[in-house]
Amino acid sequence: MARTRLAVIVGTIACHAAACAATPPITTPSTEAPTAAAPLAADASAQPRGSPSPAIATVSDILTSERGAFEACYAAARAADLRLGQTSIVFSFDIDAGGKPITVDLQYRHRMDDSAKECMRDAALALSFPPSMQGRQTATLTFRPAP
Repeated sequence: MARTRLAVIVGTIACHAAACAATPPITTPSTEAPTAAAPLAADASAQPRGSPSPAIATVSDILTSERGAFEACYAAARAADLRLGQTSIVFSFDIDAGGKPITVDLQYRHRMDDSAKECMRDAALALSFPPSMQGRQTATLTFRPAP
């Protein structure tokens, strides 16, 4: 949970930094001749406005950042059934206004034992999301056996 909070804090800081970087610097009139640096300032603001910021977290980003807990569940499922190979799980969350998952529905591509399913569900319900993700959110994780 601390890693999720750290990821949200880092994402927020990066988002604010990106907003600041998009704002052109305030300059005072100069009596000196223009230098070659002037065109660089124009290039820095050339990114189209309204383009999505890469610092904004998605449900997939959050699941990936907490992947260790899900990998432990997958390892337990593999220990129970060595035939379990690569598989994908679709996580569908209902998230409240505070960013806490209320429910999570899991769709398994391959069968897993009940204890592994409970482990996946518990790990998913322990996540924290930004309040902006309130409502229904879906993401998929793919698991592969260790080499």
